[in-house]
Amino acid sequence: RVGITLPCKKSTTTPKKKKKKPKKAYLKGELEAMEKSVKLRGAFHPHAGEPSVPMTPMTVNLNALALTPRLEPDDRQKMLFTIYASFPNTHSQYHRKVVLTNLLSVPLKFYTVCKRPWVIQGTECSVPQLEPEYDTPQMTPHGWAKQVHVLPPRENVEVSLSFITPEETEECNPDETDDLTFDSSLVCIFMPQYPDIKGPQFEQFLPLHTDFYFPSLDVAPTRGSTVAKGEDANCMDFGPMHVQARRVLTVTLTNPAVVPAAWFLDGPAEGESFTVLQVKGLIEGRGLGYPLTTVVEVAFHPPQARAYARTLVFKTKKGRSCAIILQGEGSIDENDETSWERPRAWDQKYG
Repeated sequence: RVGITLPCKKSTTTPKKKKKKPKKAYLKGELEAMEKSVKLRGAFHPHAGEPSVPMTPMTVNLNALALTPRLEPDDRQKMLFTIYASFPNTHSQYHRKVVLTNLLSVPLKFYTVCKRPWVIQGTECSVPQLEPEYDTPQMTPHGWAKQVHVLPPRENVEVSLSFITPEETEECNPDETDDLTFDSSLVCIFMPQYPDIKGPQFEQFLPLHTDFYFPSLDVAPTRGSTVAKGEDANCMDFGPMHVQARRVLTVTLTNPAVVPAAWFLDGPAEGESFTVLQVKGLIEGRGLGYPLTTVVEVAFHPPQARAYARTLVFKTKKGRSCAIILQGEGSIDENDETSWERPRAWDQKYG
């Protein structure tokens, strides 16, 4: 069999056309809203970003440096006092001014106190203070506080300190007391700057030190005297002397201390046939060199033929005293007349 395919005749009927739905009319406002918001489903625009990925937890490292509040003094040597007992309380040795500076980058709120024998006479800040001084000083464990200061960074406060002579230096016997030392601290107490914040109070101790020196005086016969000394090393013997003659010897006063010694003779210049020609003077302190000295002339003029003796006591103002024994003998022997040269002060006084 042979299959034969017959050609089909083309249909002369036209297919029915589908009716188009009429386009929806949009208002102008709706068209503008559609242009601004486009919703994509199932795909992204070719120029859009990648799909959103959940973010991993973010870690922030925080570092903090805790600084202890403190003030820096301009010169710590100003807090070391050297005081001479012979100087009055108005002398500059008793008073110092220390400048405390805030070197931190934050403001500090604090007040300063100290204990006796030091007192704070006053404070002066480099910036105006909102809080005035207390009407009456407030008592603290370290002393009396007068004012609370708020000090910005790089600003300073000037503290005026005074040393008050303690009672023990007024009542002590300088002849039996050694030089004294005193130690204490200038205390800066820091507080939280804001009242709502409760925090600890920090304390800074700046050491205070005082060396309290007493004047001193030593006496001895002048070296090179031709008259024999007594058995005591602190005794000067004029030897036998004619009743109508005079002999002048010298004693040496020495200041072995660093304090100037304002010395004076305790008692009258004339007594027991001995006359002291200089009754007072000043010997500066030794410093870094040898002790300084002064020479005092003493004359012996016996009116009778007998032995004479006298104790000379030299004192210093608020310092250690010293004494020397003078002895001599009146004689009627013509050989005991002296031909020693007398000082001009003697001739002016006695002729």
